[in-house]
Amino acid sequence: MEDNELNREIATALLEEIGISVDSVEDGTDAVERMNEVDADRYDLIFRCLKWMVI
Repeated sequence: MEDNELNREIATALLEEIGISVDSVEDGTDAVERMNEVDADRYDLIFRCLKWMVI
């Protein structure tokens, strides 16, 4: 989760370059909604912004 669009794009590109599948959201509320929409074992790791402005 990253609220800055440019940072999100850069992080996504870097992770995908090394073969990691990436889903991204803009804020904490979106992250919680996404987690409720997918299977419990969908994600192995979640990166988050240290300044969650919305949750």
